[in-house]
Amino acid sequence: MAVKGPKDRGPLPPRVDPQAPDTTPREAPRLDATRWPGALAPKDHDAPGHDALLGEGQIGDPSVTPDALMQMGSLVRARHLMTLLARRRGQIERDALVAEVGDLLLALDPAEARRLLFTMTQAGRIVDVYPLEVFDYVHRRRALADVEYGPIVKNKDDLEGRAFTPDDVIRLELAALAVRLQALALEGGPTPGYCLAPGPPGRYHLQFDAPGTFSLLLRAQIRKKTRLERLRIRVEDAESPR
Repeated sequence: MAVKGPKDRGPLPPRVDPQAPDTTPREAPRLDATRWPGALAPKDHDAPGHDALLGEGQIGDPSVTPDALMQMGSLVRARHLMTLLARRRGQIERDALVAEVGDLLLALDPAEARRLLFTMTQAGRIVDVYPLEVFDYVHRRRALADVEYGPIVKNKDDLEGRAFTPDDVIRLELAALAVRLQALALEGGPTPGYCLAPGPPGRYHLQFDAPGTFSLLLRAQIRKKTRLERLRIRVEDAESPR
C-alpha cells in the first residue's frame, strides 16, 4: 500500500511569543491644542534660568553701561564685573580699574549694587584686584545698608606694633565670638603668598611667605551687620633686626 505524505499547505506563520512586547509601528499621538493652549508653543525661552543668563556674550566687555549691565541676567552681572577686574588689569592702572568697576556699581540702584558686591567673590577667580577693594571704594562714596567700619581684630594694636618673619604664625584674635570673618584683601596688589586659616573659636591664623609691609582689608559679619577694618602687618627677613 502506498503511503501518502502530509499535504503541502505552504509556509507556516511565524510563531508568536506571548511574552514578547508588541513592536508594531504606530502613529505617535498628537496633542490637541484646543484642550491644552500653548502646548505646541516653542520652549526655547522657557528653560529654567534662561532670564538669569541673559547677556553672557557681553561678559568682560568694558563698553557695557550701567543700563546694559541691568539688562544682563542676575547670574551674569557679577561674572561680568569679576571678568572686568581680570581682563582690564593689564590695560589700565590698578587704582583706575577699582574706580572703573566701582563707578559702574555706584550708577546702579543701591540695593542691586549691594547684592552684587556681596556675590562677586563667588562669581569668578581673583586675579589681582580683590572684590573687597571695590566694596570699600563704593562704601566710602555711598554708604551701603548695614555696613560699617569697626573693630574686627581684638589684638590689632599688638599686631601692628610687632614685626614678624615668614616662619611666624600670626594669630588674629576676633573682637567677639559672634564675629564671622568673611573676606580678606591685600590692598595695592602685593603677591607675597599667604595662608589664612581658622583656628580655635574666635581666632584665625595668618602666615606670609615673603617679607613686606601689608595693608589688609577685612570684612566680617557680626549679627546682622557687615563690618570693615584695616590691619597693617610687617613681615621681615628672619635675619633682620626686630
